[in-house]
Amino acid sequence: MGFRIVQPTAFLSVLMILALLCSGCITSRENSGSPQGEGITDITPRDEQERIPLSGALAALEGSDLARVQDSPPIHIHYIRGESVDGNGTSQGWIIGVLKGNKPFYFVYTGSGQQIMDCNNDLPSQEIIPEKILSPDALFRQRPLLIQDLTDGGRREIDSLEVRDGSYIMTSLSEGKVRVFYFDMISGIEMKQE
Repeated sequence: MGFRIVQPTAFLSVLMILALLCSGCITSRENSGSPQGEGITDITPRDEQERIPLSGALAALEGSDLARVQDSPPIHIHYIRGESVDGNGTSQGWIIGVLKGNKPFYFVYTGSGQQIMDCNNDLPSQEIIPEKILSPDALFRQRPLLIQDLTDGGRREIDSLEVRDGSYIMTSLSEGKVRVFYFDMISGIEMKQE
């Protein structure tokens, strides 16, 4: 029985082909789960929620079934609340308390959709007319140093921003301390702090 001596180049070629196959560099595109095409692939995590300005939530309310139903009483806004509000005045979601006739409802708007819920509580008595109040971003532009302080230079969010009873109420929790600021909803003038 004789052994045949293999040329070193043939042996190295076989090793290189095996290494390429094992590393996945030579695979069929039809069976791969990777996207087709060339260029830059977006790897942004999709769990980041869309930021919504109050104007977007109000527009969604105006286009909702709650506002569009013919031959029914108009809606009147009495409460607005944004959660996780950033330094630009946008939120992950808005809750808008409305009266339709004598029946209170909550209109909840997030980047993933909208929902109309019955309201079992009384809404504040003062109506909010969106065209007459400052937008959250305009309020924040009036107070750049406060917003920078509350958001730690944009690294965190303001816990909640409410509009009710003639006021914007801004609540921020930082280092175990709750800070609450009250501003006139029309002029933006600071009324008090807690």
